[in-house]
Amino acid sequence: REYTLDGKYIRELHAKKYGHKEWVTTVAGLEDGRVLSGAMDSVVCLWEPKAVKCDHFMAHKGSISKVMGDARVGISASYDCTMIIWDLAHRKDAKTLVGPHKEAVMTF
Repeated sequence: REYTLDGKYIRELHAKKYGHKEWVTTVAGLEDGRVLSGAMDSVVCLWEPKAVKCDHFMAHKGSISKVMGDARVGISASYDCTMIIWDLAHRKDAKTLVGPHKEAVMTF
């Protein structure tokens, strides 16, 4: 669910066709009104600002621990020991950052 900072309910970020299949672990609001979310299902979702619709980014092999971004680029960290830079404009992964991590990447 999405709320304003003062606690007002905005919308549900889940639909049968869109969204995560497991618990959401991290969320970031982007400057253009979209929302980036990551979950235990290893998926990063980019939510549209006015609809319950998202694009799914699936390149991680472990739960997502952290997401952040701006209107053009998103970054996700994962328990698969990688970080991925996402090209949000073209809806694809741009670069996977591997190593030297031997354990889950929890933050950046």
